Amino acid sequence: MMSSIARAQLLGAHRSDHVLACARRLIGVRSPNPPGDTHEVAEVAGGLIRDLVPDAEVRLYRSSATIGNLVAVVRGNGPGRRVVLSGHLDTYPLGDPAGWSVDPFAGEVRDGRLYGRGAADMKGGIAASIVALAALAAQADTWRGEVVLALAGDEESMGTLGTQWLLENVPAVRGDAVIIGDAGSPLVVRFGEKGFLWVQITARGKPAHGAHVHLGVNALDRLCAALADVAGLRTLSPAPRAGVAEAIVTAKPLSEPLGGAGEAAVLGAVTVNLGRIEGGSSPNLVPAMAEAALDIRLPAGV
Repeated sequence: MMSSIARAQLLGAHRSDHVLACARRLIGVRSPNPPGDTHEVAEVAGGLIRDLVPDAEVRLYRSSATIGNLVAVVRGNGPGRRVVLSGHLDTYPLGDPAGWSVDPFAGEVRDGRLYGRGAADMKGGIAASIVALAALAAQADTWRGEVVLALAGDEESMGTLGTQWLLENVPAVRGDAVIIGDAGSPLVVRFGEKGFLWVQITARGKPAHGAHVHLGVNALDRLCAALADVAGLRTLSPAPRAGVAEAIVTAKPLSEPLGGAGEAAVLGAVTVNLGRIEGGSSPNLVPAMAEAALDIRLPAGV
């Protein structure tokens, strides 16, 4: 166990300037997913870790031609438990550049806030994890066990080549506890994670002219009927373990001012998001095929 003096020294080692510098450096490296190329940002993250944590064992792992992952290990003064600091290097795509009021890759600071693609999700969290790893490494003679920083290159597209690949191929990322500094607030600690499914639905019909719809079968009509059925999943009633629903309700007065009104209900419910729909080629033609892609999130108890 750490002494009270060592704990105080560890807490006092927090360097917000280091967190900001690391976050800005990471934001400056583009890693949108899609397309999902994270080799460069993994290399940059590795360099930051080596600079701040010289004693860390840092290894880069390529799980595909485009996906780069990173694992850094710091050991204490003897055998013990392993804590994993987990993060992801990829970000959402940039979107419409005209919608940005700042350069999304400059890491601009305004009124005490850091702006840029990935500032919250989650290059800021990675920067904080790197600085936490450095603080623990500086006090390594006062604790036992291991601290592992696992940075996955693929999260926004299901994580099969990121966290899942690391869990299957790198034993060091399996620990006794995990802390994920992803988007949110340092004032709110979440437990667990909603599971999710990505579902694609394809409907087939029979083409015809819009003046002779009786000769065709409209694939978009069929798809809309199927989507209405899938939306019914929102009415499922989860049965979580004792304490889970109560914890969400108890946290609501603090979490919703930060995460938005309705967040508590979403955390405990099945959600269905229609993210993409395609079909048809012209208003006067009966479409022969239509497709939709959905994101379905499952709370504890489903």
